[in-house]
Amino acid sequence: DAISAEIDNIDGLSPEVRDRSQVLANGLNWNTNVNGVGPDYPYVRNWPIEHGAMFTDQDVKSLGKVCVVGKTVVDQLFPNEDPIGQTLRIRNLPFRILGVLSVKGFSIFGSDEDDVVLIPYTSHMRRVSRRTNISMIRIQAASADKIDLVKTSVEDLLTQRRRGREPDFTVRTQEELATA
Repeated sequence: DAISAEIDNIDGLSPEVRDRSQVLANGLNWNTNVNGVGPDYPYVRNWPIEHGAMFTDQDVKSLGKVCVVGKTVVDQLFPNEDPIGQTLRIRNLPFRILGVLSVKGFSIFGSDEDDVVLIPYTSHMRRVSRRTNISMIRIQAASADKIDLVKTSVEDLLTQRRRGREPDFTVRTQEELATA
């Protein structure tokens, strides 16, 4: 919230919490990535919703039991069916499917990017994983020439919030990640 409120030149932001979990639907089950994210996640990741819609800020605030799924999850749990409006269960909690992500394919590391269920990060933290901390925040700078400024501003804000304690965070740009 502080990053969104206090830092300029940000075009999108999404907290993220990740886990693998069994999901169930239609009498079928599948082990997949269950990622708790914010509504800006598809924009920040440049990963449009192909069908349906993304969940909203209100879903985040209300710990909504809603989700968006990748194509692999659709293929495994809803073969030859439209999953929009249907329910899948994560740790025995029902989540209503609002949307399907466009096909992304495999990452450079060989993992299936489409094998994913996205839920509000608050729902993930409070209902699914019982975590108290997010693991990552993805930020989209307003423009390429603002990336370094946004990075420095985020580092400064997080350092200030630590109030003299050792930093327990790293801020990296896509360029830094690509060359690592």
